Amino acid sequence: MKNTFYAIKSEEYNEEPPVLSVSVNELKLEIAAFSVYTGAFKINNEGKGKLKGRIISKNGYVTFNPEEFEANEQVIIYRIDTKELLKDNHYTDYWLIESNGGEKEILADISISYPLLIIDDKNTIADLKEFASYAKNNWSNAKEIFFSPLFLSWIYHNNDTMVINIYKQVSELTDKDWALEYFFRLTALKQIPALWIKEDERNIELMPANKLPLLKTLVLHKRGWGLLEGEIKTDVNWIRVKKNHFNLADFENNRLIIDYEILPDKIKNRVSFGKIIIQYEDKEIIYHIKLLRKDELMFSFSKKSYKQEDVGVLIVNNYTGEDLLLEIIPKDPWIIFEAKKYIIGKYAEIPFRVHMTRWHKMGLGKLPYYDTFIEILANTKRKRLKQKMIKIINVLGS
Repeated sequence: MKNTFYAIKSEEYNEEPPVLSVSVNELKLEIAAFSVYTGAFKINNEGKGKLKGRIISKNGYVTFNPEEFEANEQVIIYRIDTKELLKDNHYTDYWLIESNGGEKEILADISISYPLLIIDDKNTIADLKEFASYAKNNWSNAKEIFFSPLFLSWIYHNNDTMVINIYKQVSELTDKDWALEYFFRLTALKQIPALWIKEDERNIELMPANKLPLLKTLVLHKRGWGLLEGEIKTDVNWIRVKKNHFNLADFENNRLIIDYEILPDKIKNRVSFGKIIIQYEDKEIIYHIKLLRKDELMFSFSKKSYKQEDVGVLIVNNYTGEDLLLEIIPKDPWIIFEAKKYIIGKYAEIPFRVHMTRWHKMGLGKLPYYDTFIEILANTKRKRLKQKMIKIINVLGS
């Protein structure tokens, strides 16, 4: 570009000469690499007569339209093509305006940023971090862009050898979703989603009347975004999970409800232990289950011990699923029930009295305490049960 001064011709002025006025004195521009940037500023005549002149770039980074002007009000459009400018570099240019109304110089401070990835008319992406953020909420669109020639050209322009090599490797995968997922992981733009269970153990009571599978649930929580696949299994045959595999689509509001069943016909012991094992990636979550099979009949007393003259209650829990006819037979005569037989449903409180006479104590001898038991016979329509209960009787202070 010629760097010659504009020749100002002598003119006759009836009044004051033209006076050059420019709308800007300094510009700070950040422009994406491999793009073309356009802008504009305004030139005005604040004097008399007609303003005429030209504008030049001292370093040649910009072109102007028009380069020469003859008007008292003129818009100058400038155009910067960054194809010859290096990304992450900083450039300074001076734009000189020569006119018959004086001279002005505009300082242009130009920074070249990473090239933009054009998504659509409204959205552009400046770097991979922005692309990952876009993919988080627009996975399908991001996947389509990822496999387009535009994306490949964009990362080549960024000239990051590591990113280019990773792209070449993952883009060969058959599953395009996982190709994009691995690309983000390998470029450290995201982590594997984290899974956890708030409480990793559960105690379950199985009533004797339960013959059908018992349905239970546990909640698997997720933090993070991106693809996820896993497997659910158990280590015992009395736990059956309803779903053996899961993926990201199974989560709702970052929660996965896992249904499982307890199978009564597979349980052999009164107390059993089992696990539900959740495996994903190279990680494992173990959910512990302790199963207690309730006895068909459970008996307890209202107090831990009794005095020689006292009252108490025998508490009965019936889990047979049927009404019971109970026959209560105390070992010793100083345990007194109002009746020998009782008909009960699911629950009963049966009163009794402790009445130990001097004669009873003489027969037992001088001991710090006495123990005794009651024998209970229970009949249903289908079975006959028998249970002995031992209880210590406190005789201190006599």
